[in-house]
Amino acid sequence: MIKEYPFDVTILLNNNTQWVDDGLRSLGSQKQRQRFQQLLKKLLDKYNVPYIEIESPSYLERYNQVKVIVEKILNEEELPELNSEHGHSLF
Repeated sequence: MIKEYPFDVTILLNNNTQWVDDGLRSLGSQKQRQRFQQLLKKLLDKYNVPYIEIESPSYLERYNQVKVIVEKILNEEELPELNSEHGHSLF
């Protein structure tokens, strides 16, 4: 399915914001969250999906950083070089 529906860009948000029990989320412990983040990275690497990792824990900064990425894509500007083994930490 990954190869059938490629994306222009994959953005991985670092799992470093405060966890909120909103009734929809699971994996509330920090250990569970870190394991899940590592699983996501392993899957992206396994299927050679390049990604950009957003590291800021601030929701506003995340929004603004992703907005810059999307604007670059829409304006057909170059994105930072991506690599599927370790991703690229843009911000």
